[in-house]
Amino acid sequence: MSHERHHFTYASDFATVLVQYTPESPALQEVAAAFSGNIKRIAFAGMLPAYLVGVAFLNTQLDLLAKLNLEIKEGDTRYIFGHDDFDEALDELRQAERTRLGAEYIAEAQLGKKPNPKDIGEFNLGLILKDQDSLPEMGTQSILSGMVIGGWTAIETLLSDLWLTALNSHPSKLAALSGKWHKTQKIGANEYDDNEGEEEESKKIDLNDLMQSNYNLTEKMGTILRRKYKWGVLEHARRAYGAAFSSHYDDIKAAVEDSSLDDLSAARNVLVHKAGIVDGEFKRKTKGGPLASLNVEDRIELTGLIVRDLLKPAVERSNKLLKAVDFWLNNY
Repeated sequence: MSHERHHFTYASDFATVLVQYTPESPALQEVAAAFSGNIKRIAFAGMLPAYLVGVAFLNTQLDLLAKLNLEIKEGDTRYIFGHDDFDEALDELRQAERTRLGAEYIAEAQLGKKPNPKDIGEFNLGLILKDQDSLPEMGTQSILSGMVIGGWTAIETLLSDLWLTALNSHPSKLAALSGKWHKTQKIGANEYDDNEGEEEESKKIDLNDLMQSNYNLTEKMGTILRRKYKWGVLEHARRAYGAAFSSHYDDIKAAVEDSSLDDLSAARNVLVHKAGIVDGEFKRKTKGGPLASLNVEDRIELTGLIVRDLLKPAVERSNKLLKAVDFWLNNY
């Protein structure tokens, strides 16, 4: 089947950069596995519509072929469940024949002799998603928005869990928070909405923390100091990494301060807090990336290509951050 993919089907292409990485540091392996699982779930959400459309179309074609092979004519009511003429034995034969044909088809598709269900779905999605205001297109926007929001949540979780685990593993080198390399940036008012009422805490240890850890904080410094930062705010995450890693930090700095994280975070904030309407804060943060050409008051209209171009570099940088922190813990 030769066709041009509909834009929606590109949304999951970012998953090609997600190579399952197993850190050398045992403490980071759970963090890496969680991040990989979160990203895969987001990718599968983008793949699902094409598969569903493809399977539905293929199933219809196989059913027609099964009836043809069994010489069941159009309009025959014997295989319609609930009809007075329903013939259970005939219906079982039809189902068995459809199953046989399906297995045959899948085997040939695996050899490249027939298009796989996803390819069929991509082609038919292009026929379905033509009208911008149609229900399918609006549903597509919901899926794509969910992928952007979920993508940032996965990265935000990685940033927090990775930092916490690193400090719990190497408190003597990291918990002093003496690093100076991150230059503090302005934080927009909207970025506090998700954590309204929280205040940045000092490095003082609460008595409850001491009691809960049986007065042994050797492996709890990350858990305690994590409260100092608002992890839903990218600037706070950068401050945390800048403070903890005071030496040999070049690769960590390059990953955590990459502009792709700004692009994804800003898109997420506008989608969640502004109904997708671009504001000045968004413009200030997105100097490049797939949405940089939008103006204030424009509405973000997502496509699969935009979602891919938001998520792919951000996931790449997140992988690099994971590897850089793992290398740091094993070498310094």
